Amino acid sequence: MFRADRHDLTPRESAVLAAVSRRLTNTEIASEFFVSRRTVETHIASLRRKLGATSRAELIAAGRDVRSDARDSFVGRESELESLGRLLGRERLVTLSGPAGVGKSRLALETAALDGRALFVVDLERAEPEHLPPLIGRSLGLDVATELDLLSAIEFAIGSRPSLLIADNVDRVADEAARLAARLIGSAAELSVVLTGRTATDGVVFDVAPLSEPAATRLLGDRIRSAAGDERADAADPATVASIGERVDRLPLALELAASRVRQLSVAELDARLALGFSLLDRAAPDSRHRTLDTAFAWTWDLLEPDEQRALIALAALPAYFDLDLAEAVLGERGGGLVLRLVDHSLLLVESDEPRRFRVLHSLRAFVAGQPGEGDALALHARYVGDRVESLSRTARFDDSPAAVRSSVRLTSDAVAALDWAARNDAALAVRIAHDLAVLAEQYGARTDVIAAIDRAARQPGVRELATSADLVAIGVTLCFADLELVAQLAAESLDRAKSADERMFAHELAGFADAYRGRAGAAFEHLDVTVTLAVETGSVWDEAAAHQARGIALRMRGASEDSEPAIAEFGIAARGYARAGDAMHANNARYMMASMAVASGVRLADAKRWTTDCIDYARQTGNDHELAHALLTRSALLAGPSAEATLQEALGIFRSVGDLRCLTRCHLGLADFGGPERAGHLREALALARTAHDPVSEATIVARLEADAASAVR
Repeated sequence: MFRADRHDLTPRESAVLAAVSRRLTNTEIASEFFVSRRTVETHIASLRRKLGATSRAELIAAGRDVRSDARDSFVGRESELESLGRLLGRERLVTLSGPAGVGKSRLALETAALDGRALFVVDLERAEPEHLPPLIGRSLGLDVATELDLLSAIEFAIGSRPSLLIADNVDRVADEAARLAARLIGSAAELSVVLTGRTATDGVVFDVAPLSEPAATRLLGDRIRSAAGDERADAADPATVASIGERVDRLPLALELAASRVRQLSVAELDARLALGFSLLDRAAPDSRHRTLDTAFAWTWDLLEPDEQRALIALAALPAYFDLDLAEAVLGERGGGLVLRLVDHSLLLVESDEPRRFRVLHSLRAFVAGQPGEGDALALHARYVGDRVESLSRTARFDDSPAAVRSSVRLTSDAVAALDWAARNDAALAVRIAHDLAVLAEQYGARTDVIAAIDRAARQPGVRELATSADLVAIGVTLCFADLELVAQLAAESLDRAKSADERMFAHELAGFADAYRGRAGAAFEHLDVTVTLAVETGSVWDEAAAHQARGIALRMRGASEDSEPAIAEFGIAARGYARAGDAMHANNARYMMASMAVASGVRLADAKRWTTDCIDYARQTGNDHELAHALLTRSALLAGPSAEATLQEALGIFRSVGDLRCLTRCHLGLADFGGPERAGHLREALALARTAHDPVSEATIVARLEADAASAVR
């Protein structure tokens, strides 16, 4: 069956082919396009060669197939097609603006195909200002000696019937194209003009954005099918196809380029390669701005002013989204204006309305990577983000509002990137960010990448050398979620350095938590007794409460039945102490531990239900997912059957996202208790997690269960 690549046809050839498929004769086509019959014959010959058609009938059939294919593969633009069509019904000058490769030209041509007016297309990609009248005249088939006569002839030719002129790729001659379009509109009452470019010009601006995720996935699937066949397309993992779409910013050009590589690579290989860069997206085609993403971006890059280029380099170095405040911190007081100018050039995407945030396309980020100025931008970014994190952490223990939680979440990606940069380049800044980020993770809920970044920083000798006992206790308690061995190392270093009462209090507090979670209750109590004494002496109500919570944990980890009431009592003292200190989140966390201990021991179940309900209500009101997962873990033990299992699965998903390996281990243990063929898998997963977290108590419990299961199977 005939298939055609629309990229092989020029805009004029596409228009002629559409006319042929309507069964117009060459004379009729020449009359409609205001060109000579010989010009039409030249286009027909070119179309036959490119499309493999040997007769007029085959060319008509080929044209229908191309149009059908275009409709089938022109996905995700249904609303834009309708909106643009309505706009052209009431406006006579419209500019399609959007990033390189977003599909502006294609959208214009598809809209024109539904418009019904005589269509004229002129490509201004390589035009200079003086070339505009001759190029437009040539598209109309005019050959006039002087420019004045040519303009008059164009006005006459284009004004003799309802017409639509598409001036494609006007960026290099945007002002001149807009002025000429205004003149033509003024002289031709039934003419409308569409300009396409990356920078908004005159007239009504119609922004063309990247495809939606479903549309990008569908388009990529269609193109994979065209490139490699139905079997390869059907076998592709949908999640991997969607991942490729996200990596290339859901740009139609990039999706086309990516799909062309599936002839040589599997979809999974392509996804993995694109994670490393975009060098694969280079097709064997004549030199053009659509051969690669780099050539597409270079076309716009050359049009930027030097200050715009420097700004784009700096902004591309930032890890993710940025607002105008961050842009000004990196670029100076003119940063906000430069951001908006780059938005005008379609080089930045607007990602949210309130607060307004922006981002650089992933592929454009790769294009400018390594340019001079990138390092300076990262340093300024790290210092700015460090100040933001510090400001939020100062009030975190007294502000558990949903707004504070949202602020912490919004800072996460920037803070991780800033901490990683500082750990490599500025140890003092890394200590400050690690401390403050750890406080935010404790108070508002962690995330896997946050825990991992704090862990990486804490392993840097330069960072540990500069960290105070106060820094180490904040960092270490947060790392209790993920690596108890590292926490023990930090505690030992803190104890070695501690001199003042405050330093000793923090050092013994961290050592107490490390020993409590590792099941060393005796050693934990020795440290925590010192902590309580020093906290009372120094008037630190919060650290006194933390010491009582750690004592409760030590009793809980010991697992003796006679320890249940003392553990609940310690958690109760901690909850009241946190409340006096103004920390409602930690008071709630201690209350969850009271409920967890009661349920595990089978005591005070009525109280446990009430405490658990209170914890769930608190977590939902504040938007703290980590605390919600803790409460759900406890609630699952109060339920039975499918409800209990579903609740555990919900908690497991949250713990996985926040990086809490200890509680994730407990979820798998709970799910293993339901039996069935999944039991062994849950136990193995729990064992791997316990070993990763260096959690000897959980590891011993899991090994015992696995050995019991093995012995039972033998019997």
